[in-house]
Amino acid sequence: MERGPTLDSPKIQTDLTQRERQTPNTVRRGLSDYHDRRFPATSAPPEESGQPIRETKTLRVYGAIPSEVWNRLGTKVLPKLKSGTELKVGVDFIVKVDDASAAELESDLRQILEDLGLTGSVRTELQ
Repeated sequence: MERGPTLDSPKIQTDLTQRERQTPNTVRRGLSDYHDRRFPATSAPPEESGQPIRETKTLRVYGAIPSEVWNRLGTKVLPKLKSGTELKVGVDFIVKVDDASAAELESDLRQILEDLGLTGSVRTELQ
């Protein structure tokens, strides 16, 4: 069985190094429509009760995730992040498939995205 890249692979390490050099609060993705979208740091609105303004920081979590932990990401990491405000989560899945089955896979994925109500925010791209 062929396995995907691990976090130690040179390609993943190069990608991680490049992402660390990016401007803070910037997300870059290879083939997606949302590359180079800036997520501005946010500040809490002033309290109407006259309390001092609370400063906030933006925490960004990014990098390659091995398939063995994909499910745990949703059960462990996302609940922690929901404790903050203005959480934004995006995806960028890239897979090589046989030319003969590519169109059918894309059609299946589009149907799944429609069933999940994500057709307006998640797109597929066959190259």
